[in-house]
Amino acid sequence: MPVFDGRRLSGGLPVDENARRLSNCFHAERQLLHCLCGALPRVASFELKILLGTQIWSIGQSLSGYSRRLSELRTYGDYPARPGEAFESVLNEMDRAPSTGAQLSWIYRRFVPALCRTYESYIAECDPLLDEPTVQLLSAAVTAHQEYRAEILERVSDDRNPAGWTRHLDTMLQSLGPIERSPLRASQARHWDEIKPVDRFERPAHFTFGTDHGIDPRAIYGRPDEFYFPLDLGFRRHFLHHLVDAEMVAAELMACNIHEYPAMPLQFHIDMARQVWDEVRHARVQWEMLKDIQVPLGSFPVYHGYDLALYRRSLLHRLILFNRLGEAGAARRHLRRSRLLRAQGLEDWANLFDYLHADEIPHVANGDRWARHLFSGPAAEFSSYCRRLESEFQSEFEFVKGRTVA
Repeated sequence: MPVFDGRRLSGGLPVDENARRLSNCFHAERQLLHCLCGALPRVASFELKILLGTQIWSIGQSLSGYSRRLSELRTYGDYPARPGEAFESVLNEMDRAPSTGAQLSWIYRRFVPALCRTYESYIAECDPLLDEPTVQLLSAAVTAHQEYRAEILERVSDDRNPAGWTRHLDTMLQSLGPIERSPLRASQARHWDEIKPVDRFERPAHFTFGTDHGIDPRAIYGRPDEFYFPLDLGFRRHFLHHLVDAEMVAAELMACNIHEYPAMPLQFHIDMARQVWDEVRHARVQWEMLKDIQVPLGSFPVYHGYDLALYRRSLLHRLILFNRLGEAGAARRHLRRSRLLRAQGLEDWANLFDYLHADEIPHVANGDRWARHLFSGPAAEFSSYCRRLESEFQSEFEFVKGRTVA
């Protein structure tokens, strides 16, 4: 947009009113993040998982921008405050959907359009010059929501029940009035319903599940001195298929961290949202490579025993075992894979692991930072605690004739 584009001062909103409205928009985006993270492990389609994971990061960026703007609007600790009773009831009811399909259908057919209308109305009342930072944030959110909505609705069935939950929530939303004008409850924290954990990571109906990975576990869990990569083309197909599913599991685990721990600091959710996006990007890249070698998803059994055992641990343990330790080990293996593959003349594969290595480093930092935030013992004991935890967790699995068995 040109700087001198004909815009004129219009007066706009007082700073305090602007902060109140932006706070309500923050709560709407925060609920979307919560819902989509809960949905990602529960939908079977890999295409839909990738779309949801990509929008999760887009929402994380909006939340980061809104939070920063609220601090600029002199709100400090006063906002976003707690949503008003009517608005919070709508947000909580969104978590009580009878199915994930019904929830996503309502979100993208009802809530997202209502939110975009809210943003457009809000933008119209802002002074385009005095409050250009807010206008730019809201405009970017509208554009992103409209783009994702179209793609996601192509893959979400219209799973609605007009006589039940959907009609009830429609009525609640309509009676709420303009979202951005909802009252707020100062000096109170948002109430969240009890979170129901997932019991499995959903996959398409044609997928099969094995009792182990079906390939040499050194390729997955090996220490640096056990580095292993299948240069044989047939073995490589199976290994790449495993990687696609493993990246998706990683995205699902990070989404669960967001969904199940809403009271964690906002920056935690933003960090996890970025990692969700990284993991679904990795899955997509490797899926495209699978297509290039004519291997459809579901061609080999997948194994979730190790990851589900990790998922059933506390948030502290997940961050230590998966992010701080697991991603660090993966980073070391990716770097060695990249060098080996480049020496073999396999440039595309070498570049894949080179970029995977680069992405793993901030994932390790996420685990270290937030595990230290949660760790209740003396700081000097943190590293030894991590080592004991890893040893204890790994003892739950043993290698039997080259296979991983719980």
